[in-house]
Amino acid sequence: KARYYEKIKNYSRDLKNQVKERTKEINELQETQKRMMIDVSHNLQTPLTVIKAQLTELEQQLPNNDDIFTFEKSIDRLSAFIYNLLKLSRMETGKIVAEKTFFNISNALEEMVEYYNIIVEDKKITVEHDIKKDIHINADKQKIEELISNIVSNSIKYIDKGSKIKISLSEKNEEITISIQDDGMGIHKKDLKRIFERFYRIKSKKNSQIKGSGLGLAFCKKIAELHDGSIDIKSQFGKGTEFIITLPVK
Repeated sequence: KARYYEKIKNYSRDLKNQVKERTKEINELQETQKRMMIDVSHNLQTPLTVIKAQLTELEQQLPNNDDIFTFEKSIDRLSAFIYNLLKLSRMETGKIVAEKTFFNISNALEEMVEYYNIIVEDKKITVEHDIKKDIHINADKQKIEELISNIVSNSIKYIDKGSKIKISLSEKNEEITISIQDDGMGIHKKDLKRIFERFYRIKSKKNSQIKGSGLGLAFCKKIAELHDGSIDIKSQFGKGTEFIITLPVK
């Protein structure tokens, strides 16, 4: 029994060391990948800026040229993708921090609702709200607004005319909860666990024409984590989706 006990103890110790070594290797690989993404993104921005400048000059020489217009739009999309990838990578490596101020998030959300109702008017989409008044939070206002905008914009892309989006805000036990709910197409259960992964996009015939980079929700998750908060999703295919953001007040 003593020999078996010693053998098991040694095996457990070796296994623990192996796990520790593998974890260290994985973390180092992830850090290397993040740094590489920053370098690649940064180095791609410069030639794209030069190409865009040359296109602008060419457009002046050949006005109303459809090929130049198409090329320019493609460059803009690629540039936006690289910018978002660079921003996400910097956030993951801690190079971007939250610049927190104490602000009235109730007022900020109400202003956003008014803005969204204007931009979705032609689609006959309604943005409703249930926002508790005068809730203040210590957070990066710009990043929180980006988080909300990413989710609402995502909902607008994937819902039909005449649909509804509802934004709710409540506070309990020094935490606020923001809910963004729509009655759109919903998400299959198999896709829910990967929805916040970088580059992950749901594949279906209905959304094959919708453009996107697969970075928006990954970015949202990082913003929530940057504020020591969390973001969760509930969805039922064919019935709609709800994003739930929880953030500490202080």
